[in-house]
Amino acid sequence: MTLIYRAAGVSDTGLSRAHNEDTLLLEPDNGMVVVADGIGGRPGGEIASSMAVQAIQECLTNEEWGSAWGDRMAQAVLLANQQIWSAASEDPTRAGMGTTVTALVLVAEPERWIIGNVGDSRGYLLRDGKLRRVTRDHTVVQDLVESGALAPDATGDHPLGHLINRAVGTEGSVEADIFEGDAMSGDIFLLCTDGLVGLIMDDELEGLLKGLTSDGLEDKALKLIEVAHTGGAPDNVTVGFLALEEST
Repeated sequence: MTLIYRAAGVSDTGLSRAHNEDTLLLEPDNGMVVVADGIGGRPGGEIASSMAVQAIQECLTNEEWGSAWGDRMAQAVLLANQQIWSAASEDPTRAGMGTTVTALVLVAEPERWIIGNVGDSRGYLLRDGKLRRVTRDHTVVQDLVESGALAPDATGDHPLGHLINRAVGTEGSVEADIFEGDAMSGDIFLLCTDGLVGLIMDDELEGLLKGLTSDGLEDKALKLIEVAHTGGAPDNVTVGFLALEEST
């Protein structure tokens, strides 16, 4: 069985920000989607997210980095971290810049998916109508939930909801969470920044994606931006889809 990939996505400034510090990469021919949400203010945030996406793209498409894809993803994030950290260290105007990153790559023979994550941008897998959050948020709020100090349904408007405790480029080294699994025809992956998921719960998101096929990715991406706008869109909003289907 040969699978082909389709991708679509949108990056939107939102309704309150003057500039978009998110970066989105869509490369369906390489089975790749990357989203990054810059932090540290403009221009640092924009620069950091763009640098991270570029570094990861170069690593994941360069055969010299080897074929152990989980390790390759981890090394790609480390390279991005090193480049951003060095750039910030050399330029005082960029001090404190960094970015979240969620990156997906699909590989063939056998068909597998690999997701690397740092920060609070997310990766989801939609399979047989069921939406599964693959990634874990690196946030103060997530730590509170896992410790039992906060109910999962009380995270949406928590005053510490914007605080992340891991990012790319803000320290000399960083460890990405790496997730892997078997890929199947009909799978649809969604990668998005907190500009979306900070406004909607996972069960609502699953409802919005009900019945989604590869033919509807672009329209659904625009719909999710519309949902964020309806919720006030106080932050930049980025969504990227990658779908697998059998070739005909």
